Amino acid sequence: EIQFRPQSTMGSWGIGPFVLLAGYVMTTGFVIGMLYLRTVLRHIDPRQAKVVPDRVRATLNTITEGLLVLDKDQRIAMANDAFAKMAGLEPAALTGRKISELSWVSDAEISPQDYPWVQAILDGKTELGFILGIENESTGKRTLSVNSTPINADDGTCKGALVTFDDMTQIESKNAELVKI
Repeated sequence: EIQFRPQSTMGSWGIGPFVLLAGYVMTTGFVIGMLYLRTVLRHIDPRQAKVVPDRVRATLNTITEGLLVLDKDQRIAMANDAFAKMAGLEPAALTGRKISELSWVSDAEISPQDYPWVQAILDGKTELGFILGIENESTGKRTLSVNSTPINADDGTCKGALVTFDDMTQIESKNAELVKI
């Protein structure tokens, strides 16, 4: 005759096979998850976790000209208070948005590919004195002188652009008054 032992007495501590299987699957999943997480964390550059440190951001907010830091996809990584005022938005509302989402206006017919920050990112060239307007409900149309320079990594690849904006609206309106006289 063949005799089987009852399931409750299997294993040295009385643990059934399903409990052992569940323990094995959980332990294996935990180890694999930890290995994956360790590998991913090795590839993260801690310097990129925060694009602009708080002390630098505070300094950049004291500058009277508008300033944007763009990533290579033309998303706003940082906007200082002066530019946020020109755009009629809060700096936090600008962060993460594509710069093309803002209301840019120009007297000349130019395509978005000709904007200075696009040229700085694509061609790696500094663009100076580009005249462009921005329009919003709170401040109306502002005339800006735009300067853009590429931000390059140590290996020479372009990681984004630094764009500055000088508000020339008052100068333009005074020139218009002089022409009327």
